Amino acid sequence: MVFDMTNGNYVPFKTILNYLSGEPTWNIAIRNIVGNIILFVPLGFFLPFFCRSITWKFVLLATFIISVAIEITQGIFRVGIFDIDDILLNVFGAILGYGIYFCLKLIFRKS
Repeated sequence: MVFDMTNGNYVPFKTILNYLSGEPTWNIAIRNIVGNIILFVPLGFFLPFFCRSITWKFVLLATFIISVAIEITQGIFRVGIFDIDDILLNVFGAILGYGIYFCLKLIFRKS
């Protein structure tokens, strides 16, 4: 199998900006943006939860590597297209999950 590099989005924020303007439809835009973010929130939360020494930098790097692997796999198996914006949204979701973990850690530490 050959990785199809001809299709896809390699320009950061290209599809995100289209989605934020409601293209192709608001329903699709919201599902894609929210879906890509929510998909990785648990990773950002549970990585430091199970391994206390993990930093936000590690979460960022791990999420980036996993997201790139998913996008490349989509191209190899032709089940989707490579989209740099999916990677950005996935990383944002994981960092959001890490932020939730960090905030809860501070709250429970004080009580």
